Order: sequence, then C-alpha cells, then structure tokens
Amino acid sequence: MVLFRQLFIFTLFFCYLSSTESVAAEEECKGDAPQEHRIGKYHFETTSQVYRRSGVHFYVTCVKNNGEGDLWVDWFVPGPQSFVPSGIALESPRTFVTRETQSFVGCLEYGNRAETLNEHFLGHTNDQSAIDEEQSLGCEYWARQATLEPSDKTALEELSYPFRVFFPSDTEKPADSMLVMQGTVSLRISEENRFTSMLEYDISQFDGREGGAADEVVMRPVDGGPAGELLNFVFLSEYKSQLVTDFPSLPMKWEDNIAITASFESDWMLTSTRYGFYDKNNVFVGAIFVPVIAPISQ
Repeated sequence: MVLFRQLFIFTLFFCYLSSTESVAAEEECKGDAPQEHRIGKYHFETTSQVYRRSGVHFYVTCVKNNGEGDLWVDWFVPGPQSFVPSGIALESPRTFVTRETQSFVGCLEYGNRAETLNEHFLGHTNDQSAIDEEQSLGCEYWARQATLEPSDKTALEELSYPFRVFFPSDTEKPADSMLVMQGTVSLRISEENRFTSMLEYDISQFDGREGGAADEVVMRPVDGGPAGELLNFVFLSEYKSQLVTDFPSLPMKWEDNIAITASFESDWMLTSTRYGFYDKNNVFVGAIFVPVIAPISQ
C-alpha cells in the first residue's frame, strides 16, 4: 500500500510537471536573440522572427510578460498593441510578399504610465519610413502611415493564420474586465480581381474575470491610406456601423465572422492594416493587423 501510494504521488507529480512544461512551451516567444527587460515592477521579454508560409513572408514580433499583473504594450510599428496578462507570450504577425529583412530599432510603449524604450526587431524594408518618422518625432509623438508593397497575384496563395489580443472592456476597472479575443484572419483572392479579407473570432472573459463585456467594446479601422479608407467605407456601407466620434465603429459580439469583399485594379499590392479596439469609455485598448489588397496609387 505504501509503495502504491508513493507511485501514485510520483505519477501525479510527473503529470503536473508535464502539463506545466507544455503550457510554458506554448507561452514562449519564438525567435532569435530574445531581449529581456526588468524595469521597476515590469519584467518582460521580446523577440522577432521571419518565416515563409502560404507564398508570403511572415514578420512576427512577440512580447512575453514575465511579471505580475497585466502589462500594456504598444510596439508602434510592428505590434503587438494589447494588454499582455502575466505568463502570456503574445505574437503580432504581419505579411509581406518579398523577403527584405532589416534590423530596426523602434519605439515600444509599456506599462500604465506609457513609458517607452527603443527596442530592436527584424522588420521589412517597407518599415523604413515609419521608423524614420519615429526617430524624427520621438517615441512620445508618432503618426503611422500604412506602407504598401507591389505584389504578384499569381504568387499569393490564400492566407490564413491565428491571432490573439487581450483588452479590458472598461479601462476604469481593467483587472476586473479583461477579455481575450482570439480567432483567425484570412485573405482570399478570386480570378475576377476581387478579394475577401475575413476576421473570425470569439471573445471570452479571461481567467474568470466576470466584469468583462464584449458588447461594451467597439472595433474600427485606425490606419489611413487606401487600406484604411477601404475598411472605413465597408464598415459604413455593408455593416451599417455606428459613428463614434466621427469614426465608423462596429460593436463587438461574443463571437462573429466579419468579411470585407472588394474589387481591385490590375496594379495592386498586399498590405497590412489595423483594426483597433476601444472600451466603453472610448479609450484605445489594443489592435491587430489584418492583410488587405490596396491599389498602388490613388
């Protein structure tokens, strides 16, 4: 009986270690040369990586929160722009047709006091103008313009990849109202020079925090340029979205599937633009990148 009890306890302990190791493996930032930061009460690390899939190149930056509590992060150019709960490693994928990698130093905002630091990441040549703007204006003032890249339609396959973002529905009670939104973004191109950009998602209360409410959050395009103007137009025309402070905004649901279909010219380009999320107080609480097709010139 004693031997059986010892074996049983050892088995439970081994299973526990295996499960915690698998969870930890799922929540590690992938990429080379991780950069660790211990600044006051904050403890987080960043990585970046580049890989090819579905006929395009994915440029992925990641932030992991190794500290306690929820960490606000806004890595201006590459993302993520999200709250990152303790122990979570959050990726921000962006897609490009060509592989033109450069090492950049860009602004990263963190913490509830909007402190900033200059952080290294692997970016695309198209990021150069945004990085130059950051350096000239400083991390405290930054205005992003969408960058576009000429593309070959025949080389672009259907894109589909998962995403995840964390945000509170009420910034006055962020710890109690934290939500997690996860799903899939995808892009399909038809032979009739039409594309469909899709966002399929579900939202849930993170870690049993019962104060979060999906219907208190709205989503709207946050970038300018052809891609942002297209999303604004579709939000107003197809989805009959609300105007919140003069911006077309779509109330969130616990789950939904949003599809934006439009035609494009023979000269077109693949670009990434952002959906931004705003809480019940109309405060920006996060964003995700989505791939769309835009004309080379307006």
